[in-house]
Amino acid sequence: QKRISGGVEGVLHVGHSTHLVALGGLRFLTDPWFYDPAFGALAHERAPAVLPSALGKLDVILISHDHADHADLRALAEMDRTAAVVVDTEELAKKVRGVGFASVSVLAVAEKKTFGEVTVTAVEALHDIHEIGFVLARGEKSVYFAGDTAMSPAIAKIGQTFKPTLSILPCDGTRLTGGAQLVMTPADAVEAAKQLGSRVVMPSHAEAHFSDPIA
Repeated sequence: QKRISGGVEGVLHVGHSTHLVALGGLRFLTDPWFYDPAFGALAHERAPAVLPSALGKLDVILISHDHADHADLRALAEMDRTAAVVVDTEELAKKVRGVGFASVSVLAVAEKKTFGEVTVTAVEALHDIHEIGFVLARGEKSVYFAGDTAMSPAIAKIGQTFKPTLSILPCDGTRLTGGAQLVMTPADAVEAAKQLGSRVVMPSHAEAHFSDPIA
């Protein structure tokens, strides 16, 4: 577990790409993944810090894309289902509604939704399926959650547009055997941090392994 302020009220790293962000008196959860294995072969190296049922009150759940290690439907069904959920596609929204969430919104890149004093903006991401990142902003303080994007020119644009106080960046360099780079490498994350100009950068998407050696 790691607690980092970066000008916001608090961030708790739960595991992999799952984080609790406190901003504007609200609790945001990113990309929930609690139960192994994802894809039948991906598992946590270290168990999440809490069970999904022990997260307590949630105001907003942000899901960057429909991969099992970012959108864990079993875990979602055990969380506070009064939370609003923001996702990237209508297909994923239907799945989330199916486990009991009534307030589910779909955002396209550059679209915004406001929760209390916090504005959530969807930003561009690059992955092997459709994905978005999120910028949470309240006044001069903001958090950029990158999901598991690969490095792209969008990173510099996000830095210029939002000047995030804190950035949560993937850094495990996931690629399947013979496949393209799917996620930022550590070196990519360092370059992204420079382009974003954040005071604090937090590593993410760096605590899982494939049990299948072919993967």
